[in-house]
Amino acid sequence: MDIYITIFVRRDCSNVANIDKFTVCGNMGIMIKSITGKITKDIAQKGSSKRFPEKLNKRAIFLLMALSDVATFDDLKRICEPPSLKLHKLKGSMKDFWSITIEKPWCIIFRYEKGEFHDVEIGDYHD
Repeated sequence: MDIYITIFVRRDCSNVANIDKFTVCGNMGIMIKSITGKITKDIAQKGSSKRFPEKLNKRAIFLLMALSDVATFDDLKRICEPPSLKLHKLKGSMKDFWSITIEKPWCIIFRYEKGEFHDVEIGDYHD
């Protein structure tokens, strides 16, 4: 877990997100509690994954940083207002999960519980 703290949140900064250096500054706290999947772990730790389109790296990193640094779920909804991000609750066997579109078919899925994001994963999903 320590690696995600280092990557996603550094305290006492001027609320600046630098996608290239994987730095998010702010005083919000860490909202991501668990990351799953090789692609997501590679992007969080190395900034890229061989299994993920390179052209989408910055957008995926920005969305992961947004998840890690929002203060409330309503803040996430405001960030995801552009229709292209398509924040929505999933159905069926995935009914406990939410999804944010990176670029079709790629998205980030996660569970939201008690102010925290769990099981955050980037994948090639079709909804």
